[in-house]
Amino acid sequence: MRFQIAIFIIVFVVGVAGGFYIALYLQNQIALLAGAAVLFAFLTWLGSGAELLGLLREWYKEKLERVAFSLEYNPQDNPHLYAPMLELLTETGQRINVSRKFLKVGLMNSGGKVAKQCKATLQIKKCPPSTRGPSQEPKVLFWENGQSYQDIGINRAEYLHIVLSDTRLGTGIAAGENLFALVSTPDTVRMIPPNFIRAQDGFGCGDFDFELAVTCESGETIKAILRVHVTENWQELAMERVS
Repeated sequence: MRFQIAIFIIVFVVGVAGGFYIALYLQNQIALLAGAAVLFAFLTWLGSGAELLGLLREWYKEKLERVAFSLEYNPQDNPHLYAPMLELLTETGQRINVSRKFLKVGLMNSGGKVAKQCKATLQIKKCPPSTRGPSQEPKVLFWENGQSYQDIGINRAEYLHIVLSDTRLGTGIAAGENLFALVSTPDTVRMIPPNFIRAQDGFGCGDFDFELAVTCESGETIKAILRVHVTENWQELAMERVS
């Protein structure tokens, strides 16, 4: 009798445990089948696994082949590049008694695509009280290539004129105008016409905040806030990046 009870208990325990594990196994199989069904439906919707890989490849290619701008400005370590002071000469090498200080920035393209036909503008955002500043419209800037547009190659930097000062400002033809620096528009940098200063591009003494915007043909844009410091001494023209 006891032996029969023991056999019954063993069979009962084995049956309960076996049923539990069988149920758990079937539940896992159902979950696995459900996941496989979702994956199959997704791949079917795309067409095939190869198409999925193709989409991922195109996404990576598009991410790689894009313009990636960054701004470089380091006048402390490289003043001859970012803040040169030059005596101007005529095309025949004759002195014209005008010296200038130029402030420039570098635009670096670290992407995998050439940034074509980049155009740069500078717009005044903050002007000291009781001091004249440039007019409010965005002003087209002058690239180092001598044009208003510039291609920037892959892993290359091109340089852009921002503001300038020269020995004529505050004296001579600009006497009494309270002008000590100028936005580097193409006509201003080229001095076309000679001895002509655009008052709407000029500003007096103080700290001025500008927004720089550079946009290429495909639409990628970089913006930065630059602060320009101006005194009556043309050699003290300075600039820093605020944001």
